[in-house]
Amino acid sequence: MPRASRTDIRQDHIFRPTKWPVQIQAIDPGGTFGRSDIGYFETGRIDILACVAGTIQSSDVARTADLIVAERPTIYPGQPAGKANDQITLAIRLGVLTGHTAAPTYYVEPRTWKGQVGKLMHHRRFISRLSREQFDAVPGLDLYWNFIQQDCCTEDAVRRHPTSNAIDSLALAFWTVFRIRDGLSLGRTL
Repeated sequence: MPRASRTDIRQDHIFRPTKWPVQIQAIDPGGTFGRSDIGYFETGRIDILACVAGTIQSSDVARTADLIVAERPTIYPGQPAGKANDQITLAIRLGVLTGHTAAPTYYVEPRTWKGQVGKLMHHRRFISRLSREQFDAVPGLDLYWNFIQQDCCTEDAVRRHPTSNAIDSLALAFWTVFRIRDGLSLGRTL
């Protein structure tokens, strides 16, 4: 059997919708206080389907989504053992969340979709690029925006904020939309 070329592999990772609008769910499996958050994107409208401060269940992942994209927990070299164990727990949780859907599911490493930028800077950039309609569609985003605009706001404070993972999932949903629009790879499927 011939080996697949790099071009073939990359083509397999491109999601080509057969219809529009595409219903996309983006999942940030969390990490702080055992939360996982889902961002949902459909034709320019944003809704948070999960309680930002709660733990989502697999039943919260819509079975009608056309595509699911999830941030894949990643263990980086040099991480303390406790952090690596947390990443393994998140990976198990993510498998439970995405294992009950027929939609294609892509797993994207954080560095792939947001680079090496910290949460504070990333969230400031992402939220500042939302339209007024998109901004107003996210409950409580105005309070979070005011929080991250403060001079005394730190990276650690953002990581611990209850809205942090939800904002990541929404940003991941937007990243996915632009990758689909431009015909680019979304990452790995399992």
